[in-house]
Amino acid sequence: MPDPANLEPTAAPVMLWAALARVPRYTGNVNVLLHTPGYFSGRISDEERAYCIRPSKRYRNGHATLSEPRNLLRSWVIRFQEPYQTNQAFFAPCPAELVDLPGEITDRGRDVWNTGEDSPA
Repeated sequence: MPDPANLEPTAAPVMLWAALARVPRYTGNVNVLLHTPGYFSGRISDEERAYCIRPSKRYRNGHATLSEPRNLLRSWVIRFQEPYQTNQAFFAPCPAELVDLPGEITDRGRDVWNTGEDSPA
């Protein structure tokens, strides 16, 4: 991968369009989720492995988001310092600041009982 600091100013948009030209398929994510625990065999218990596989299968079947199994596996990458997995973009595809949710759409500080309608007089 080229060093971004050495790119021509017009190269970045071209590379971005090339990266976004093909919609990623969920099957690639499933493949990573189901094969990554193998890197930790002998260091995790059967119960931990089963706990990890469960949300991965839920994601595969469309009943969960990618974040739960990916974050669980990322915690193992950090915990065990698995060299091959440490620098994989799958576990940190972008800076955390880009995925932080604004306060108005999280449940902290929001009045969940307020429907936005005026109360009857």
